[in-house]
Amino acid sequence: LTLTSPATTLVVGATTMDNLVVNAGSVVITMSGGSFPVTITSSDRYTFTVSGVSDPGTNCGTNQSTLTLPAQGSAVAVTVTPSTVCAAASSGGGGGGGGGVPAPTPSTITAPTTTTGTVEATVAGGGETTLTTSEGATAKVEVPANAVSTTTTMSATSVTTASVSSSAGAAPAGKTMAAAYSLTARTSSGAAVTSFSQAVTVTLTYTASQVTGLAESSLKIYRWTGTEWQALATTVNTVTNTLTATTANFSYFAIMGEVSSGEDVEVTTPVATELVTIPTLSASPTASEIQAAINAILTNISVLRAQLAVIVAQEAGTTVACTGITFTRGLTIGSRGTDVKCLQTLLNQSSDTQVASSGAGSPGSETSYFGSLTVAGVEKLQLKYGVVADASDAGYGYVGPKTRAQLNSLLTQ
Repeated sequence: LTLTSPATTLVVGATTMDNLVVNAGSVVITMSGGSFPVTITSSDRYTFTVSGVSDPGTNCGTNQSTLTLPAQGSAVAVTVTPSTVCAAASSGGGGGGGGGVPAPTPSTITAPTTTTGTVEATVAGGGETTLTTSEGATAKVEVPANAVSTTTTMSATSVTTASVSSSAGAAPAGKTMAAAYSLTARTSSGAAVTSFSQAVTVTLTYTASQVTGLAESSLKIYRWTGTEWQALATTVNTVTNTLTATTANFSYFAIMGEVSSGEDVEVTTPVATELVTIPTLSASPTASEIQAAINAILTNISVLRAQLAVIVAQEAGTTVACTGITFTRGLTIGSRGTDVKCLQTLLNQSSDTQVASSGAGSPGSETSYFGSLTVAGVEKLQLKYGVVADASDAGYGYVGPKTRAQLNSLLTQ
């Protein structure tokens, strides 16, 4: 494109534009909505001023300057005007010769960062926010530069798994929902933004209680597409309890996994613990209203089944798990055996130990492995019966002679 004021030639590269107007000293480009960025190059190394969208800045190269307008979510008219010539790059050299004018140091754009779960992401800098839930888990959203076409408020909100199962959809078959979040974005005018020009990074952490009974290697971040839960390519760090994935769309996000069947994990399958309200259907219900009612019914069935399993396990007593058992050896984390399974059964079903709420696994699903939950149960039992004076005792959490004597006493009750 040839301009007369200033007299220069610009090269415009774009896969799609809705309209193009060339004036004497500017270019007006109506960008198409979608994934269609526009690049403008000047061999005369002009910098550009931009109106209509946030100015992404001019890249001053050695032989040309380049302006890249990021893809827009909707059609928008952008005016681009050549301004001043880029400062000359330093010619370097030595031996006392006078070098050229050094190029200015480019300014660093800092991404807005918050710890409130809400941040105003900008076009040039993006943004980052981290939400910490009441359970101690976190949800971090990292928006890169040029992901949005205007300043956009990003929000991460923790929601209950029961409410998500009811309003969106229950977890797929074979999966258990451990935690859920709602990620939303809105422009300053209040318009909802659900998709982005650049991939947004979502990092979720989880607590031990959230994923108890789940195989950590099976954990993934899922996104609700509007019709189904979609598993995202997820990086799992079991040391830091962190899941990381990228997405170009916002909606409900959830941590899901599969129940572990290995003996090295104490099984407590997390399920919804409260019944949810089943929506009342209208005279002519829509498909979404019917699905919401079905999801609520399925959630309530899961809750009732879990409650029934606890009742059955409690009525079964300790007879089977502890038949022929006497505690004769020291037990600590990593120990295995039938005596460990009996120990877990006692901890789960002895109400006076006050460990039933955390226990050492779901009643009826005890294992033969002494893990972290068993340690917690033993510690509470020791404090309850005065086997140790306080948490600083050397035997705290370890099944030693005094603890074994107390356990054998419980077996005879």
